[in-house]
Amino acid sequence: MFMDERLWRIAAGLCLAVGMALAPAVVQAQQPQSPLKLPKTVEQAFETSKAATTDAQFTTVITLCRRGLELKLDARQAAYTRRLLAWAYNQRGEVRADAGDEQKALADFEQSLATLPGWRATHNRGVSYAACGKLDEALADFDQVIRSKQDFAPVWYNRAELRSQQGSYQAAIDDYRQALHLRPNDPAALAGRGYALYQLGKYEPAIADLCRSLELEPKQAATLVYRAAAYYETGRYGQAADDCRSAVRLDPNSPAAYQATGWLLATCPDERFRDAKLAVKAAQKAIELRGHKTYRDLETLAAALASDGQFQLAANTQRQAIAALPPHLAELSAEFKDRLKRYEHHQAYLETRVARTSSPRSTMAR
Repeated sequence: MFMDERLWRIAAGLCLAVGMALAPAVVQAQQPQSPLKLPKTVEQAFETSKAATTDAQFTTVITLCRRGLELKLDARQAAYTRRLLAWAYNQRGEVRADAGDEQKALADFEQSLATLPGWRATHNRGVSYAACGKLDEALADFDQVIRSKQDFAPVWYNRAELRSQQGSYQAAIDDYRQALHLRPNDPAALAGRGYALYQLGKYEPAIADLCRSLELEPKQAATLVYRAAAYYETGRYGQAADDCRSAVRLDPNSPAAYQATGWLLATCPDERFRDAKLAVKAAQKAIELRGHKTYRDLETLAAALASDGQFQLAANTQRQAIAALPPHLAELSAEFKDRLKRYEHHQAYLETRVARTSSPRSTMAR
């Protein structure tokens, strides 16, 4: 229970084919060139495409291409116009995805593929599918791209992110490994692999990946929380506390950083790192920042209240945590109820486990 759930909304960490989130960036797809003599409408579309960067400009290219396809074109002219049209749909989709309009972006990637199938739009469609919660469709698109474009690092990274989100941690690690083979110094892939290793109880390799990620990109509160959790599991409570403090300083609006801090302050086996009053404040801050009460935040607040001697309120809060457990985490119900009994009997909860090296903590399941 030390660490919050994975700190990204599904697909928030995924990158489009333009290379977002992975360095060095992939060169943006260039508009198709053509030595052909083109009708005026299509020629105008091509000229507009040269400097197009906005939704409106790509829309103009799309409109002109569609008009061009209504003309009597020969086979080569028609083929070129379809290539340009598919390119413009894909580019407009990327602009719309970047603006957060995933539904419109998805529609554009679909139009691009309907006009002319290609790996780039397939990959981008997969990212938008994931953002819209269509994980099976997203994975199918990523699988398809990998079959034809194995040297494209973002697709390995993106598939790893989804596999990790689904709890397939070893499969995710395999994909992160391939992404890192192609781009060895990508901090996002290192952090993702570190998180997956942590979930499998492989704490030392997880710490190594997370340390390397933070060397490359120090100001990442989420990565600090992951490393704090791994340090906590290996009994390095001082380092865990340092990472929690750093995460809060870096991102004072991170509910996950406050939740992790609250859990450590309330339940740490080493009394030197416990502070019941601060634990309650941290847990309450996590709930305030998140804007709603999750089972994770409620569980942390209950432990903090019990640590502070507020057992009746701790028991009431623990009951709320039990009620908030999602169906796919029903296996945590017994553990949560055991803690409820502790609070009802005026007993605080302290972590007692020693560091493990081979299996994940069930209390960390998402």
